[in-house]
Amino acid sequence: MRRLEEYLRVAVAVPAGWKVVIRGTPNTAAKLSSSAERMAGQYTYRSLPCFGVTVHVVAPADLHRVLRSQEYSTRHSYGALTVDVVRQLGLNLLPTFSNTDHYTLVFDPYNEEQVTRLADMLEANTAPNPHWVGRSSR
Repeated sequence: MRRLEEYLRVAVAVPAGWKVVIRGTPNTAAKLSSSAERMAGQYTYRSLPCFGVTVHVVAPADLHRVLRSQEYSTRHSYGALTVDVVRQLGLNLLPTFSNTDHYTLVFDPYNEEQVTRLADMLEANTAPNPHWVGRSSR
């Protein structure tokens, strides 16, 4: 297993109104749990399995740049919450890896209630991707 701490960037203050974007839908509790458990099988954080999911955190003005990216343009929809809402749900956002938009949303503690609350909020905040180009033929 790899330590997520090795991939952390220097933390910067992220404004409450910035968008936390997660690709693909539906973002059901089962799908989020599967992703979090897969991450926990690959990474630790603070010496424990890291139950988390990959998200991108951007200023509202940069949302369309992310949705046009290769990672998102093959997804017909996306879920987006504000940083403030994510914090109110009791979730942690860790700046990870080299892409400055890339964060790991960590369930701490990891439990069904927290995953379900996130899934419910994402379901209510899912939108069509206006930059969807369809699945890549690669």
